[in-house]
Amino acid sequence: MAVIKDRPTQFGVNASYHRIEKVELNTYTNECIVHLATYASEEARRAGSQPLSVDRIIVPFWRLADDPRVPFYRLLEQFDGSPVFGGQADVEIEGGPVFGINEFIQPVPVPLPTATSGPESVPGFIPTPTEEPTQT
Repeated sequence: MAVIKDRPTQFGVNASYHRIEKVELNTYTNECIVHLATYASEEARRAGSQPLSVDRIIVPFWRLADDPRVPFYRLLEQFDGSPVFGGQADVEIEGGPVFGINEFIQPVPVPLPTATSGPESVPGFIPTPTEEPTQT
């Protein structure tokens, strides 16, 4: 999915394929930050080309019809890979789930560390080999 619109770039060529690469919801500033990547064409993006530009568009929550966090709360309640799976929102949320969850795809299990304390629990720890004392 993308937006098709010819637009000039800093490189002197027009680009026509604009795709959302990332969306951030900042609840401290009540803003939705959209990162929009611009490609020369759909073919260029599918071929693995780098975007010609990435615009950062800030949309205040008050400009949106609904609170953009609502579908993510619903998703976290219903996704079995979520630590709050099966929980309930603290306020009544109207409507059904916004995101469908594919029941056939299982979440990837996160490996647990084997050591719970000591230097072995530090990622990347490599023990120093110890030498046996020599007997004389």
